[in-house]
Amino acid sequence: MKTRVLIFISAVAMLCFNACSKVSDVHSHIMQLTPAMDSLMKTQNLLAGKWNVVTDTVYAGVNTGGNPAVYVGQPGDYFDFATDGHVYIKEGATLDTLTFQLVSGTQINIVSFTAMFKNQIETCLISPITSHSTGIISPLLPLPAGPQQRIVSLSR
Repeated sequence: MKTRVLIFISAVAMLCFNACSKVSDVHSHIMQLTPAMDSLMKTQNLLAGKWNVVTDTVYAGVNTGGNPAVYVGQPGDYFDFATDGHVYIKEGATLDTLTFQLVSGTQINIVSFTAMFKNQIETCLISPITSHSTGIISPLLPLPAGPQQRIVSLSR
């Protein structure tokens, strides 16, 4: 009988020590996630709303560095990031609506951001964002006809 009680007490003690270990692991994990969530929330708050288009540059073809197509924003051009996950774009007479989702404080998924990838998600970089300026940089895509990339500069 004493052996059973001793085994039971030992098992309970081991569970208690193991539970404390799990709690500290969870706390450590939460402490790692908190800065990432803060960064995401800060970017989300800064990104929301209407931004003026400074430039919208598309690099396409074999010699992308030498032949960029640069659109210089005109008064009234904008990227409007709505809280419902849509970005409304106006450049000249062209209107577009895309969907987006922030991945982190420095990355954003945008569907159909470059013309070659209709209905596909592209994970783009968000250049350092402030209340007055930011940029969105698509990945450099290695296509058979040559690489393609889109870089948009925005301001308020």
